[in-house]
Amino acid sequence: MLLFAVFFCLPASAIPKYFGYFANNSPPGTYQPENQDHTNVTVVYTGPDGFDWDPTILSEVALAKSYGNKAIVMVTSHLFVAATANGPHSTDPEATRQFGELVDKLIAGGYLVPNNPEASTVVAFYPVDEPEYKKGLVDINGAPHPALANAVNVIKSNPATSNFPVVGIVSQDYGPVVQGMRLFDWVGMDDYKSCMPVVALCSSSYATSHANFTAALRPEQRTIVVPQAATGGDLDENPHDPFLTYQMAMSDPRVIMLMPFLWANTAMTGVRDLPGLRNAYLPIGYQIKYGLYSQYLGGQVYGQMVAGQWYNLVLWFRNVSEHTWRTGTNMNLGSQSPGDNYTWGTVASSLFRVSRK
Repeated sequence: MLLFAVFFCLPASAIPKYFGYFANNSPPGTYQPENQDHTNVTVVYTGPDGFDWDPTILSEVALAKSYGNKAIVMVTSHLFVAATANGPHSTDPEATRQFGELVDKLIAGGYLVPNNPEASTVVAFYPVDEPEYKKGLVDINGAPHPALANAVNVIKSNPATSNFPVVGIVSQDYGPVVQGMRLFDWVGMDDYKSCMPVVALCSSSYATSHANFTAALRPEQRTIVVPQAATGGDLDENPHDPFLTYQMAMSDPRVIMLMPFLWANTAMTGVRDLPGLRNAYLPIGYQIKYGLYSQYLGGQVYGQMVAGQWYNLVLWFRNVSEHTWRTGTNMNLGSQSPGDNYTWGTVASSLFRVSRK
């Protein structure tokens, strides 16, 4: 029997650091326990002005910390005045105070280490989702909208968060907000209208849209791949193919995160309840979360193997991730093309051992 390694063999420069689902807290406390096993970051959603989101933020960040994960916190309610989630947004005159008070609570709770996102549970802040979509935060006279620029400045001018990444996601219609999206450190694009009925074409069109999008960014900006991973609601097309969008993320060293939209939602059917997507995104998440990336170094393989006979093979791989591989932690050998097929009589081997060489 011959088993092939499942590790994704790529240079370290092309490894996304984070995997997590958009809006992973609606309702609060529900989704993190369901997907923390294969995510390493949770995106804490907060809605428009007029609601005290701090308790939700603190509880979700605490949950992330308990799992050893990171959190990206949406702070729209702290920086903007808005009648509805998708209504026109404007600068909140209390933005500096409100954001500062949230930061103080995060520091007091042990979730944020001033000017050290790597040591913090909170790894980034998310001012507003799709600023160009109904929110009115489009460029004015070739410059970012003042309310959007102010929101980013509030985060960057806080002495405890000045070097924390500011995150933003725009839609496929990002043309009116090109200057605004250049304010973000990490920026992604969703494209839910470019899909074709054939899944492969859907993902191919997203790859093209994403390439055009990244060409409009500053060279130093990191990108987020946001594949459609849900049906229903106002999503009128098929989900993107997980493996193809994963390959796209792996091929671009600027990608910092893969963030499928979404795990679950009351108005949509997400990855949790779509078996094909769930079976695809679980191993992808494991790979990113645990750093299962390798460089194949060679092996002892027989020149001839008689059908029906068993052979012991030795394969060498170099760990090119930032993580330590440990025996018994999501490490195995599995058949490929397609993944975990029964061509060799089994799905995967649990006898894989990690040893020093």
